[in-house]
Amino acid sequence: MMIIVHSGHPMFFNQLYGGMDQYTMGGAWLTDALNTSMFTYEVAPVFTVMEKYVVNRMLGLAGLSSGDGIFCPGGSISNMYGLNLARCKRFPQVKMDGMSSLPPLRILASEQMINTNI
Repeated sequence: MMIIVHSGHPMFFNQLYGGMDQYTMGGAWLTDALNTSMFTYEVAPVFTVMEKYVVNRMLGLAGLSSGDGIFCPGGSISNMYGLNLARCKRFPQVKMDGMSSLPPLRILASEQMINTNI
């Protein structure tokens, strides 16, 4: 018996991506059509202003009057940013002294993540 995986089905979920829906398809078409880089204000001023607006709107929804934010392209880089932020919060001297000044750092990971061949 042959099993066929329908990765385009709305109920398909994987650790890297999920099924397609009309909103994500519209967003993908829009970003592909515009195809711009968002490194600096000079390269993409409209996207930079839009990003600031969305971040401020999200802060308002969370009940915060001020703050900052960044959009991440995926979960892995988001986790890396989170680990770096946590390290700098706990050990602010790392910015000046480097990683060698810190005790050995550890993170908690599930057994499933440890046993995954990535």
